[in-house]
Amino acid sequence: MPVAITQATNNNSAFGFVLQRPNLINRPSLVHGMRTPAQFFNTAAFTTAPQFSLGSASRNPVRGPDFRNLDVALIKHTSIGEKTDVEFRAEIFNIPNRPQFSQPNGSFWQCCFRNHHQHGNRSARRAVCAPD
Repeated sequence: MPVAITQATNNNSAFGFVLQRPNLINRPSLVHGMRTPAQFFNTAAFTTAPQFSLGSASRNPVRGPDFRNLDVALIKHTSIGEKTDVEFRAEIFNIPNRPQFSQPNGSFWQCCFRNHHQHGNRSARRAVCAPD
């Protein structure tokens, strides 16, 4: 998913600009093996835009971590007599047990610029037999 990089200080707010983008001086993406939760993209690729300039960074210069998830459910409805049903259910969530990370912080010059946090990463398995 795209990540918008903005400057923490807005030197152009008096002119009606809501966000200030920094200057882009290098390639912001890192090689896949260099990405960590503490540094997901190259923070040295950005510099503060001076007052009365808009900054050269595009709207979304960084791509955040992708989202991949695989869930499976097997459900069987069985009738017992005319008025009673039983449902057998087996569910598995996040089969590959892959961690799901939020998007990195894109506010330039903030304390946690570039960091992103983990959401849930545990796979869950559940089997249920319930009368209907």
